[in-house]
Amino acid sequence: MKFIHLSDLHIGKSLDRFRLIDDQKYILSRITEIISEEKPDAVLISGDVYDRGIPPIEAVEMLDEFLCGISRMNIPLFIISGNHDSSERLAFGRTLMEGTRVYISPAYNGNVEPIVLNDEFGEVYIYMLPFVKPAHVREALKNLYGNEEEAAKISTYTDAVAKAIELMGVNNRNRNILLSHQFVGNAVRCASETVSVGGADAVSPDVYRDFNYAALGHLHAPQTIKTDAEKNVLYYCGSPLKYSFSNEPDKSVAVVTLDAKGSAAVRRIPLTPMRDMRIIQGTYEQIMSDEAECNDFVLVVLDDKDILSHYFYDLRDKFPNLVSIDTKAARSEQSGDNEAVIISENESYLDIFMRFFTRMNDREMTAEETAHMSELIEKAAHKLNNEETGED
Repeated sequence: MKFIHLSDLHIGKSLDRFRLIDDQKYILSRITEIISEEKPDAVLISGDVYDRGIPPIEAVEMLDEFLCGISRMNIPLFIISGNHDSSERLAFGRTLMEGTRVYISPAYNGNVEPIVLNDEFGEVYIYMLPFVKPAHVREALKNLYGNEEEAAKISTYTDAVAKAIELMGVNNRNRNILLSHQFVGNAVRCASETVSVGGADAVSPDVYRDFNYAALGHLHAPQTIKTDAEKNVLYYCGSPLKYSFSNEPDKSVAVVTLDAKGSAAVRRIPLTPMRDMRIIQGTYEQIMSDEAECNDFVLVVLDDKDILSHYFYDLRDKFPNLVSIDTKAARSEQSGDNEAVIISENESYLDIFMRFFTRMNDREMTAEETAHMSELIEKAAHKLNNEETGED
């Protein structure tokens, strides 16, 4: 069985003062062409379909056109909500759309029923798990099952996803596919993603062990998450466009093939954007005389010691899609922001802060500073937990 795996479309997103509607229409049109050429058995979209909970009208119209294009090919389409989506709004009309084989996950309520597809080797079970927080799973356990004791045990994101999967009753002797939108521990993050301090939202890869293929969304860089389980592939397909000037890799569409024994293989088809993102560095004189005009989104990094007020206007005339101007000195100070961040799920808030402190100050924290920060983190965590549980 063949799947096209997509995620993190972020339809309706803007880049500073630039709206990306045309860029997103262009790339979705190219993805539609790839789907037509590949003729997959299903298309999987693993969350962050929109860039915000209440998307602009143009974004809704764009998604409608994209989904209709796939539906006209008579290809089943599976969609889950991500942390940027409103799960309730995204799932509007889902029962009606199931008649055209467009399946959209509702807001999580503790009940995830699989959709079964068939190929020449038998059945494949598709499970759809929208983005969940511990509070979502606690609420579902209380409302659906009246289980206060089990709900109290859900404190981490790993607890939440593990319990949500346990409630699915997955038979690991079947060929099983899961759509999930979470941060899996030890994955590589990009600057354009929403980052939780200290990796608090990290999920252990072990929770996905019953699935032959976990179609992951949330991270913008394509990557495979290593696991010890046989026939267990966890894969982030990444976003179809770059959304920052960080070191984001080139974009692609993931084509997944599942064989008779449940082994999954991933092939990437490159995507070329209408406008790329470029960093141009040099002195004002060098850039104005040497660099050719381009239509890409541009970040200019100036090596000049003194920046004159007219530089921005001159550079904007040269580069119509100039997003920002930075200086070499400022860029050097912020260099950590332009690198992918690797956060271990085992690192505590304090570990992360101590690493950050050492990097910024070229020294380790004193015992007094460590104790003070530990106390602040404990107070913040207690307050956050009370907000999630609704306690005073």
